Amino acid sequence: PLPFGGKSFDLDCVLERLEDALSKSQTQSTVAHSVAASDTSDLTDLDSMAGDKMAPCRNMCNTLMIELLKAKNAQGAATEVKVALRKLGYLTETFSGKLFISCCTELGLDSLVSPQKGPIGPISPVSVSSHKSYDVDQLSELIFAVGGAEEDDDRVDALEDLRDFVDKHPNINLESHVSGLSGPFRNYIMEQMKSPFRTPLRQS
Repeated sequence: PLPFGGKSFDLDCVLERLEDALSKSQTQSTVAHSVAASDTSDLTDLDSMAGDKMAPCRNMCNTLMIELLKAKNAQGAATEVKVALRKLGYLTETFSGKLFISCCTELGLDSLVSPQKGPIGPISPVSVSSHKSYDVDQLSELIFAVGGAEEDDDRVDALEDLRDFVDKHPNINLESHVSGLSGPFRNYIMEQMKSPFRTPLRQS
């Protein structure tokens, strides 16, 4: 059977669960960040930012949307995702809607989101491969590694791997790719990628 294309695959249900997961993860991150901000311990700013335990969940949601769009686009049916989101009322001003827009932008599926409420037209099955020269899944895994690192040294290594990947692929729209992450973690990633210096966490 085709990925995300079997008769038993319920696209509406998947998108509903995706919106629910994104909404709950955002709520948990907001609460956790508020606690971290009021904490008087010796935690560093980096610890409080990278301590967002819901970042892997949002990264998983991002990967799911990317893979869903890639599979549907290969089947010539990427518009089904937009139609389903619109039917559910998720197309604009929702977490899943914003994720859909950012992932379409990342994959070069501009005809699905520009204009956002315009007519739905067919897209070329080759648009994804012709737009990118990098592995979206690998990029997601590298970002996931930064958020999931528990030790400082591991976080430094993960950041170096991510920075190397971004440097090798200058066409990456990283800001679009991390748009589904929490504000603090997203800002941290963007700041680290813009900085020419490695995070000074290693102990000599």
